Amino acid sequence: MIRKKIIVLTCIIVMSALFVSCNAQPNKPYGRMGGRDRPFVMDYQNKFFGDNTVFNQDIAIASLMVISRQAYGQGRQVMEDMGFENFQVREIGNIDNDRKWTAMAHQVVERNGEERVIILVAIPGIYGMEGWFSNFDIGADTPEYFELTNSRHPEWVNRCNHKGFDVTANRIITEIKRYMRTIQSEAQPVLWVTGFSRGGSIASIVGAYFENDPSVITYIYPIAPPNVTTMAAARDYQTIFNIVNEDDLIDFLPPAKWGFTRFGRDISISISDYGQEVFFRLTGQSYTIREGHRYIMDSVIREIGISSREELYVFDYNAFFVSETSHRYEAEAEKHRLERALRREHRQFVKFNIYDVRENGGYKVVRYQTPAFIFQLFPVMIYAQQTGTNSPLPNLDAWTTEMTEAFIDAFDLGHAHSPAAYYLIITELLAQALE
Repeated sequence: MIRKKIIVLTCIIVMSALFVSCNAQPNKPYGRMGGRDRPFVMDYQNKFFGDNTVFNQDIAIASLMVISRQAYGQGRQVMEDMGFENFQVREIGNIDNDRKWTAMAHQVVERNGEERVIILVAIPGIYGMEGWFSNFDIGADTPEYFELTNSRHPEWVNRCNHKGFDVTANRIITEIKRYMRTIQSEAQPVLWVTGFSRGGSIASIVGAYFENDPSVITYIYPIAPPNVTTMAAARDYQTIFNIVNEDDLIDFLPPAKWGFTRFGRDISISISDYGQEVFFRLTGQSYTIREGHRYIMDSVIREIGISSREELYVFDYNAFFVSETSHRYEAEAEKHRLERALRREHRQFVKFNIYDVRENGGYKVVRYQTPAFIFQLFPVMIYAQQTGTNSPLPNLDAWTTEMTEAFIDAFDLGHAHSPAAYYLIITELLAQALE
């Protein structure tokens, strides 16, 4: 017997038909899933005048389709096919790793004499190696973190939030406000925000901000979002619906054991509970996930020896790399060489000491590190794995090498993190689970 499971936190779910007649869209928009074009239609008059605290299947499907097309450079086409206008792409944060690009468009919809202007904001997934560095820049509201990074990070507004996600989200919030000021309409603003993976986590922070704004009505649909915050009241938000695949490792990082969670409510299903055949019917491919990957990940984090985000930025003097030289000037040169070999993201989380080892007639250059140093090695390895490029790591001791390799070995996302998996959840498995 296949176990069917759905977790919907304090949420009433209303399932609606996928195909609804609507005159608002000049062309039939589509997304590409499982190697096929999947058309969809949105009834804006009903969906965006309805209860935004109730999960809506059509909005979730459209959110995924927009994001999937946007990832292939077709964001303008799909939004215009959906009846949106004034399409704009905003790139933000190119001064550091907390960067992103996002697409925005809007349309005015009328029902029974009431007008609403729907602003669609679509935030795609990863953004190069810089995005991966931001993903692992969790941050902590501690003197150690601020000292190591040499900044108070003024754009990190909510210190409970993941630092990299929060800074990026606040920059996007600024761009959304600028865009909204350009709209020539007195209609009630309705903000529809979606995003995938990293973009999903950022979308949830953006959604939480605007849900607190009484002048805006929000519909927030993050897809495959990582955990984003340690804020106690995060689950109280009513218009944020996170689509989660329980087989997807991304959805469970940073760890809940550190107090991390998501804003709003989770719509959560494990595809593997339904067997291989459901994914095969959609894609023609077997559903592959790394068995025990979450257990391996937990074991690596436990072995690194951290139980909270704050401990990431405390030096571990049992973890070090040693280089030996015969003369002091050689030690100084070696220290300089080792420092220069490190990227800025790595260098800020280590420190070097030179020791006079008189009994051996030489010198030792010792590099001590924080756990954050290891976490900032992961982006280099993940990016190299995904792009097939060679991104050399700095000199590492045997233990650090073992930890990074174990993490990357577990970080095999397989099909669990694919848009097709989330399409299957939204369009088919969610309805089955409610039967």
